[in-house]
Amino acid sequence: MRYIIYGISFLTLFLSCKNVNLKTTTTNIEIRVFNFSTNSDRYELFNSEMIENEKNNEHYYVYKFDRHIDTLRYFDNNVYFNSQILKKIDTQELVDNGKPLTISKYYFENKKNYKGDRYIFICNEEGIVFIESLNSGTMIEFDVKKFSKIHKKIALKKVGFKDGPFELQYAKRNYKDFKYN
Repeated sequence: MRYIIYGISFLTLFLSCKNVNLKTTTTNIEIRVFNFSTNSDRYELFNSEMIENEKNNEHYYVYKFDRHIDTLRYFDNNVYFNSQILKKIDTQELVDNGKPLTISKYYFENKKNYKGDRYIFICNEEGIVFIESLNSGTMIEFDVKKFSKIHKKIALKKVGFKDGPFELQYAKRNYKDFKYN
């Protein structure tokens, strides 16, 4: 009897796994980190691995850079950053090199540390584009090769996203221009 139950369990697991379509791609991208609150032109570049996974009703990205691992997950009509649901603030249509992109601004409230609150700008087809830390003024630009023009527009508030809670107000938005080689 026990072996029959094991056999049925194995068969059920096998059939459920067979119906899952899993597609994984890995891309190397560069991530730039800088701070608006300083007058220096310094910034840091990190090589990152972006892993994109798609299965039936779930889509997620894993970003690995420096000592960080961040995850972005679309599941059941919600968006999660590091397993925490994001609050959508606004969505804008942008054109980059003739290609239309839909970018949404989300609010991430860090439940463990209020200094970790941030705005995350996400393109549904491409993953995270930009992160703005609400406490420190740190900006993180994802895939600088692909999105450099969009990063500058978002950082300088030229896109027209609605303000969210705790919007940063700098006397001067000191954007550090970046020339990608």
